[in-house]
Amino acid sequence: MIYINILYGNSRIGKSTFMNKSNKIEMNNCKYWLFKENEWSDICINYLIENIINNLHKSDMIFTCGMLPLPNHPIYNQLEKEYSIKFIHTLILVKNDDKYKLYIKKIHREHIINKLLEDYKWRNSDKDLYHEIIYN
Repeated sequence: MIYINILYGNSRIGKSTFMNKSNKIEMNNCKYWLFKENEWSDICINYLIENIINNLHKSDMIFTCGMLPLPNHPIYNQLEKEYSIKFIHTLILVKNDDKYKLYIKKIHREHIINKLLEDYKWRNSDKDLYHEIIYN
């Protein structure tokens, strides 16, 4: 069985830091943000499926989340059955808001800091949906 770990977390939270060199797939490679926002999730799901099909002969895979749906979405159960794979949903958080603010400032995104902090609080509120949580 192939395991597919999807790393969830806010922008610049450290998802890519936790990815190893082999079989890592950045959801940003599909450039979903170039399309209409209501299409983002479908584009990311299709990219996920494409990569699963293309890599079934390889070992386990790790993805960043992009705009994939939350772990409780039925698509994951469907794909597990169809491709004999197992998803592991991992949430990346920081130990406190101040640390995340430093990450935001480091990449010069202060102009959207309130939006990023709002998104972070939303992610933090649904921790029970994930198989594991890593604090960066």
